[in-house]
Amino acid sequence: MGEAAHIAETLGGAVGQALIDTASQAYTLAITPAFLMAGGLAIAAAATTWALIPRDLRPTENH
Repeated sequence: MGEAAHIAETLGGAVGQALIDTASQAYTLAITPAFLMAGGLAIAAAATTWALIPRDLRPTENH
C-alpha cells in the first residue's frame, strides 16, 4: 500500500486516484479472509483447550 500511495502521488490526477483506489480494494480483498481465518483458528484453539482441560482439575495450594 505504501508503494502504491507513493506512485499514485507521483502520477497525480485521475490516474493516481484510480491506482490508490484499486490498490486499496485489492488489499482489503486479500487481508479480510486472512483475518477471518486467524480469528477462526484462535476460536478453534480456545475451544480445543477448553475441551481438553480435565473437569476435576483444581489449583494447588502452592499456587
